[in-house]
Amino acid sequence: MTSPRPVARTTGLTLVAIITVGAGMLFASTAAVGVGGVILAAVLLDLAFFALTDLRHGMPQLVRQVGPDPSQVGDIVTVRLSLPRPKGSFIDGAGLTETVPAALSTRMRVRPGTDTRSTTELSYDLAAPHRGRWTLGPCAIDRHSGLGLWWGRAHDRTVSRITVWPRLIDLGWSPAQPDREGTMGHQAQVQPSADNSTVRAYIPGDDLRRVHWRSSARRGELMTRAEEPIDAERACAEVLIAPGTDPATREAAISLAASWLRAMAQARHRVELACGGEVRHGDLVDHLNRLAVVTSAELARPLPAVVDGGIVLAVVTTAGDDAGLIEALGPAPARTFVGPPAGLAVVWSDDESMGPDLSQLGWSALVLAHDARLDEAVEHLARFQSGVRLVGL
Repeated sequence: MTSPRPVARTTGLTLVAIITVGAGMLFASTAAVGVGGVILAAVLLDLAFFALTDLRHGMPQLVRQVGPDPSQVGDIVTVRLSLPRPKGSFIDGAGLTETVPAALSTRMRVRPGTDTRSTTELSYDLAAPHRGRWTLGPCAIDRHSGLGLWWGRAHDRTVSRITVWPRLIDLGWSPAQPDREGTMGHQAQVQPSADNSTVRAYIPGDDLRRVHWRSSARRGELMTRAEEPIDAERACAEVLIAPGTDPATREAAISLAASWLRAMAQARHRVELACGGEVRHGDLVDHLNRLAVVTSAELARPLPAVVDGGIVLAVVTTAGDDAGLIEALGPAPARTFVGPPAGLAVVWSDDESMGPDLSQLGWSALVLAHDARLDEAVEHLARFQSGVRLVGL
């Protein structure tokens, strides 16, 4: 906590006390000397008590609640600060302040603080202007002495880091629906069967929802599906952003990839993310967290080799070197089962020849204008998908 500082009236009272004592001594007035001494003693005793209590204790334990976390660009995030009020402590609730990044402070809406006998609370709303990991805190609060003649600022050094995902947009696909076997799927998706999934004998304690009734009827005993997904359940998003890409286009491309991954995960696909020179395995949250913090330099790194099979979406931007882009993207991954091509490339480029060039490499290519917005890209993608009829899309 900072050293005690006098408020404006403290200086005035001290001067009045000194003048009163001096005048009393000059005119031999015992009453004046007594009044001045009482005022000066009150100022000093208030300082001593403040130094021995509030200054020694510092700042009570701050509780910061943030929600939702993680969020996405455009979401309203509410932050609530709660500070205990120790007995005998004089905390100014209006003096509770929070340190936030400048980009967030311009979008804040602070709600009126509340004070009770036990706590001081402050809440505010903010909206992140772009994806990333943002730091909230530290926090500070003004504390006053019992007579209100001195004040000091206490600091809480704890911080909270919130993750803001790229903007996620609904792609308008049919929601997952259970089939007669209890398997979740969606429109045009290849469903697992006894021929492309592994089954084993039922063991007491297995989840009955995983019993494969068709195999059980054929074999005369209970059989359950093993946890081995087929190729149709795999979906990989590749992101390649050329250096020099306009920031708005870059963010639209990242948001499109994130939205596609979410749609695939909702359709019960096993999702993967290829960017920054590596392929990441994990769940949807892992990939969205990665896309929240991936840098432009990482996005420009060559794409890693992706295992053939499943569905692949390549989201690519160009910045003048289209030939280099085609070389960096390479051939579309091959399918390991019968079906239409499952390599879809969405490319921001003004070169209309990109489509035929990528088609020769096995990609179904959707070429957008270099300044196409996210909502435009989603609209074009929806029409494009209905034409190519990709399995799983």
